Amino acid sequence: MAARAALGRAFVASGATLLGLGAATMVVSSISMGIARVVVTQGKKKTAVACCVCHGNKKVKCDVCAGEKAIRYHPFKALPVNSSRMPLTACAMCGASGEQTCLNCLGEGTVSPAHPRLKPAAAAAAAAGGAEAGGAVGLGAIVPPTA
Repeated sequence: MAARAALGRAFVASGATLLGLGAATMVVSSISMGIARVVVTQGKKKTAVACCVCHGNKKVKCDVCAGEKAIRYHPFKALPVNSSRMPLTACAMCGASGEQTCLNCLGEGTVSPAHPRLKPAAAAAAAAGGAEAGGAVGLGAIVPPTA
């Protein structure tokens, strides 16, 4: 009977230990990920430049309605209908707001410049598929940082 009680206490102790270690690991990883997120965000903010598409406004004019918030639409394209008499319909692409989120900066208003360690000439050659860039399409030669 004493052996069963000792075994039960051992199981409870090991379970509590595993639970405690799991909770501690979760807390430490959450804190470290939060710190890493802040550091990366601050680094991006230091090097960020205004988006050249939206000019930092985070929104661009809708491509479908050209900012008019409505489009002329007729459900039956086969019927000859005077385009000026077509009914106006709210633009479904922008939700009748006339603006869309900028796809270049994803609505942030800023973008990170090209990677500073990437040589522009090597990147252009790699994008063209040149053999001098190692033949890797879309990859440039990364230069080690200088001291």
